[in-house]
Amino acid sequence: MAGDDAEAARWFRKAAEQGNATGEYSLGEMYASGRGVKKDYKEASKWIQKAADQGEVRAQTDLGAMYLLGLGVNQNDKKAFQLTRMAAEQGSAAAEFGLGTMYSRGQGVPRDLTEAANWYTKAVDQGNPDAMNNLSWLLATGTNPSDRNPRAAIELALRATRVTQERRPEYFDTLANAYFANQQYAEALGAIQKALLLKPDHIGYQQLFQKLSGTHPGIAGFSRDCPARAAEHRINSTGGRLHSGSRTLVRTLVRHRDRGRTGRSGWTSSRAQHGEIRESGGRRESSRRHTKLDIPPRSERRDAGRSER
Repeated sequence: MAGDDAEAARWFRKAAEQGNATGEYSLGEMYASGRGVKKDYKEASKWIQKAADQGEVRAQTDLGAMYLLGLGVNQNDKKAFQLTRMAAEQGSAAAEFGLGTMYSRGQGVPRDLTEAANWYTKAVDQGNPDAMNNLSWLLATGTNPSDRNPRAAIELALRATRVTQERRPEYFDTLANAYFANQQYAEALGAIQKALLLKPDHIGYQQLFQKLSGTHPGIAGFSRDCPARAAEHRINSTGGRLHSGSRTLVRTLVRHRDRGRTGRSGWTSSRAQHGEIRESGGRRESSRRHTKLDIPPRSERRDAGRSER
């Protein structure tokens, strides 16, 4: 409730003004989210910086996200990387995921997919679903054949969908690509159908569905009744944000950098985030990237199927 938030902000301010790192971080988070006080990213960054200077790991993680997105501070990829690495080396799963994303994109550091995979793996070991999703994407779509592992990609993507109770359509998009990389075309189509049920107006999912429909004509008729099924799903869905219970900054900020990006989660998406500095963010980048699947001719698919059997 608003009154409770205002009271909490008052007590956090008392603690913060006495130099308490937890109080500084909590007050900064409330300014970032607008709970109990007027939303003010500059004021948020001031208090979070104070907490980060005292070694508060959550503050270092969130301040890194703020520098990455330019919220309350001047955008600075190098500072974002330094802060994120500092928190990741102390075991923050959100920071580990964020560091993996920065290595994957070359933000604040030269692009290095091996390092990206290493940090994603650390976050996966702590149960971070965004890291599961992004690592799955790398293993399914990597340009270097030696780095690809479609079977492992499928397992990671399935795990991400389960952990999030099948509410994240972008995870099903990743799963579809993992199945496709493993030549499981029917399963790939089923996965992108689930993404469409969750987000029927997504152009990228619609395009991917059309491409995949050509790989499995026996169930391509789904495209005719997909809009009706999607509408029914919306009516019956419980809805709600997956991370609505989170009080962390990165969850209350916006994932504007990754919103709409097909397949991969944004750093600001973890805790969620560094996809809610994602429910905002991420997921990162309003410019949409749609997967281009290299679908083989039907004759090749039939031959591949016979050789497997």
